[in-house]
Amino acid sequence: MAKKLTDAQKKQIALRGQEKLIADFNKIENNIKNGMKKVESDTLFDKAKALVYGDRNIEYGDFKAGYSQALELYRAWNFGKIEIRSVSDLMILMVFIKLARNRNATKEDNILDAIGYLEMHWRSLPSNLGQ
Repeated sequence: MAKKLTDAQKKQIALRGQEKLIADFNKIENNIKNGMKKVESDTLFDKAKALVYGDRNIEYGDFKAGYSQALELYRAWNFGKIEIRSVSDLMILMVFIKLARNRNATKEDNILDAIGYLEMHWRSLPSNLGQ
């Protein structure tokens, strides 16, 4: 029969895991800052970190600026409000995210994604549900 861990032991294990995660995160960030665009990795965390600070960051610019532009477009569309009340609202926000991204790097993929989100917006409107 397996021995149960105490709360203190569980906390110690969790802290070691967090420390390793932070160290891995910092290592990848340093590699990218030092000119390594692609990171060989085995974890999804590593791949996500490489996306945020690697090629996408170089291509589209800082994500905060891009999402700020998208939120401003959304606010204008939604009469100054930022609340997302429905799936159709979320789809419109995603359209604006793609359009803001496209302002920094024009790509067919951005436009195709925006059109796809518009289609999902249309289908999610109460009058079109089930169509």
